[in-house]
Amino acid sequence: MIKNLIFLSLILIISLFAYNFFYNVVNYKIMQFEKSVADIPVVVVSHNDSLITRLSVKLDSLDFVDNIKISMADTLRKNLIKRYKLEKAKKYLEDSKLPNVLKIFVKKGMFTSYNKTVLAQKLKPYTKEIIIKYNDEIWQETTDKIDFFKRILYNISLIYAGLLGILFIYLRYIFEMMTNPYWIKFAKSGGRYSKRFYSFLLNSFVISLFSVLIAYFAFYPLKVFSPYFNPVNRMIVIYEFAIVLCVNLLTMFLIKRKYD
Repeated sequence: MIKNLIFLSLILIISLFAYNFFYNVVNYKIMQFEKSVADIPVVVVSHNDSLITRLSVKLDSLDFVDNIKISMADTLRKNLIKRYKLEKAKKYLEDSKLPNVLKIFVKKGMFTSYNKTVLAQKLKPYTKEIIIKYNDEIWQETTDKIDFFKRILYNISLIYAGLLGILFIYLRYIFEMMTNPYWIKFAKSGGRYSKRFYSFLLNSFVISLFSVLIAYFAFYPLKVFSPYFNPVNRMIVIYEFAIVLCVNLLTMFLIKRKYD
């Protein structure tokens, strides 16, 4: 019986570790895309100095805005002269009317269609005095990739959970049936069947908790080698524990039906 429980635990540990590794790889890719979107600012251009300053204060209060950077015309002019060594054209540049630039950086993972609409509504009253560049093409392309990987993660997770659940129920059921001779003798000697199910419930809880925690903590010594080796979100661990425990309880229900 102990050997069977150890075997089941090993299957769970290996399976959960493999899934957690897959989750890490895909989630890391999603995070990279979200970071690339967050690095692309919404750009607002205007010749009105005071308006740019007012907008920076107004937009900075939005919960999805990470930070705002302002480049005033004078600063842009000096940077152009210094960067491209345009000292000879300094007088011409000083006479030219360069615009002020406001860059709005959105928090990682929060550049959604809804937030973009909120931002557009905040800027709408000033459209006559400003030019807005949302970088729509890059943003849409990147968010499409994020949605694609999230769908992959969701679909594979469902399939994986289903296959693992079927395999575990099958093996657990077989192993429990192998112990039938002992429990039949136990019942004939006056033992109660309820004790078997209390025992089943206890070792199911221990197997579930032990397997999930080992599969989770195995990533800690490995994370120094690669960003992929990071423990998954703790909520995923709770979900995994709940699913494995439910699968065990379902097996117990099937066995109880056989006795009934």
